[in-house]
Amino acid sequence: MDKYQALIDHYRERWAFYGHDPKEALVGAGAGQLYLADTKEEAIRRFRPYYDAFNATASSQHNQSPFTGLEDTIERGSTLVGSADSVIEKVLRYYAGFGNQVLAISVDGLTESEQREQIERFAADVMPVLRREIPSSVWNDRPPTLLPV
Repeated sequence: MDKYQALIDHYRERWAFYGHDPKEALVGAGAGQLYLADTKEEAIRRFRPYYDAFNATASSQHNQSPFTGLEDTIERGSTLVGSADSVIEKVLRYYAGFGNQVLAISVDGLTESEQREQIERFAADVMPVLRREIPSSVWNDRPPTLLPV
């Protein structure tokens, strides 16, 4: 989380530099991958072939991941693999640390049926809790203010 926090702090500093209240900076978080199952163990078992295939690619090896394996990636990285409850807990932990209101998820590399399953599970089992637990200023009548690059 420290690496992400440094990026968010920089973003908020730049937001303040342009005359805005850093508390009002809209922060988004990105998940490396989403894979939900009834239990965390089942999600890890079902996702592992995709994880292993991706990590065998030249581009993945070139990136030199700081993680030691799938379980470490889930524990210390932004990957959301587990039960709905464990994914919700992780997203809420990130929200508590970062104050993000936007979450990008990815289901790249999965079969079409598994992509559909993951999006449907997320919409049914995770989104309602996140909507209830995380206040949002994203969906309001005020147009967004963009930070110049």
